[in-house]
Amino acid sequence: MGLAQAVKATTTGASSVTTVAADFSTANFLAAFVTAPLSHTLSLADSQSNSWTALTVQSINSAVKLAVFYKANPSVSATQTFTGSLDTSDIIMVAAIGLSGRATTSPVEVSNYAVDPTLTLSHVGGATGGQTAGDDVIFLYSDDEAVSHGRSNPYTVGSGWTLSVNNGDGRFTMTGAIEYQLNVGAGSITGTLSTGSTNTGGGYVLAVKAAAAGTVITPPVGSDTITGNQPTVTAATNTVIQTFVARRSGILAPDRRIIAPRERRIFLPAGLKAA
Repeated sequence: MGLAQAVKATTTGASSVTTVAADFSTANFLAAFVTAPLSHTLSLADSQSNSWTALTVQSINSAVKLAVFYKANPSVSATQTFTGSLDTSDIIMVAAIGLSGRATTSPVEVSNYAVDPTLTLSHVGGATGGQTAGDDVIFLYSDDEAVSHGRSNPYTVGSGWTLSVNNGDGRFTMTGAIEYQLNVGAGSITGTLSTGSTNTGGGYVLAVKAAAAGTVITPPVGSDTITGNQPTVTAATNTVIQTFVARRSGILAPDRRIIAPRERRIFLPAGLKAA
């Protein structure tokens, strides 16, 4: 389906940093990164208490550590926050992105990392290799601007990518970015972006599978439950119309009244259609 939300936070010196609350309630896949100087141990948590899958932590130019995490079929909310933490106080950045319409089991088809071999203006991340048509692709990137250079060095988005969240100002805190491409064709995609002055960067590219034909789509939102006609994905327009009623814990009247049926439009990846 596409992008649900993205958010970031940075700090000039602390043992943790937390994003503002943002609406991730339509996401069924989350990815995030935490980046800080090399000497630290990094961790990620969120306000929904998700258990995260961690990719291999990477070192960039023997100066910066990049930790990338993802969660399939997460618990989500309309006021969700993400917290990156360190073992001791220092500069730190955390960023997160949510996607909708992704497979709920084993959604990450590819997760590859690459680092710049030297100082450069044009930065690359891993290549997806053989992703499947309909995948969404995410590029999670950091560089050594804050640790090695300390300049304001804004990012320019790579060709074919959309820059969702970023911080290129390395004078006060860590730098990094998330880019994405939605509903891609089969083939291979490399993460790319550029900076105004040379530095050394690196990042992970993740290819995330679309929900399979026949998947029942239910929003995994906190304590909400949905009843009514659940939509089933089969194969080629791009809209499901679902009529439903929702029960949210703690707001039912004593006589057990519920809200009236409502209609919701759900947009599907190309190649899928409503039954």
